[in-house]
This record gives sequence, structure tokens and C-alpha cells, in this order.
Amino acid sequence: MTNKSEIEKLLMKDDLFREHFIEKHPPKYKNFRKINPIFLGRESDNVIYWLKDFVNFPLIEDDFVGIQNEYHIRGKWKSELEKRYGEDVLKYLTRNKLRINTSVGGLSTVGFFVNEFLGEFPELKKKSEKLLNLQNYNKNEYYNKNSSERIEFVRGLEDDAYNVLWELVK
Repeated sequence: MTNKSEIEKLLMKDDLFREHFIEKHPPKYKNFRKINPIFLGRESDNVIYWLKDFVNFPLIEDDFVGIQNEYHIRGKWKSELEKRYGEDVLKYLTRNKLRINTSVGGLSTVGFFVNEFLGEFPELKKKSEKLLNLQNYNKNEYYNKNSSERIEFVRGLEDDAYNVLWELVK
């Protein structure tokens, strides 16, 4: 398996990638210390660790936003990059916070598990309510946004995830 920095170096040398690449926005928050053990072992460990990973996912901005058949054309682009470099590139690109299905789906799952398995912690439950409410988010609203609006929305998700994660590491 190729590591993340090797994949980034490969992609930045590739004309096909750079043709559509605009910018990589670094994660807003730094790595966290270990999750407080009182929250672990409750059927939710994987979800909690996904949340910890999500905070460190990059935002990789491309120039497909707003063009007709955006989703299809971006998919073909990713497929071509995967042919060139293997599935590790696809895994790397999938960890992009701007992929709304991954972000919203994962974060709403975190909200559900926190409420289901960690509900006896009132501050944690309160901070996870926004994540739980994401299950009702209309993704078409997201697709109608331009790049900067999408980034602003995802940075808000990042803040919500950070707030929940902070409660888990206290």
C-alpha cells in the first residue's frame, strides 16, 4: 500500500490530476490525543475512530463544480487516475471532506451512535445533535452551491465534528 504523502507526490506530478486540481485545503484542526476510555467498548468504537480520522481528512478542491454532469465527469477522471496508479489513489481521493456523501453519511452515523450508545453524557449528546440531524440533509442543496460555498459548509461540518471529538478526548 502506498502512503498518503507518496500518493500526493504522484498526483501532483500527473498532468491529468493537475489539470483539474485547484487546491488542497489542510485540515482545520490538529491530531488529537487518545479517546477517553470511558467512551470505548460500547459498540461505537469504529464510529468514534472514523470521526477522529474525519477531522484529519483533507479538502481537495477541483474545477468540476458547476459543470454539467459534474458527478459523472469527475468519476471518469478518478477512474483514469485509478488505472494509472491503483486503488490507493482512489482511497486517497475518497477521503476528501468535500465528498458530501462520505461526510454527511459518516457524521450522521456518528451522531446516531453517540446518542444511542453514549447518551448518558449530556454535553456529548448535545454536541452530537447537529451531526444526527445531518441524516435529513438535502444533498441537492450542496450540489447547487459553488466551490467556496461547499468549502464553507464542510468547514462547518468539521467544526461540529471537532466539538464532538473534543468531548470524547477530555
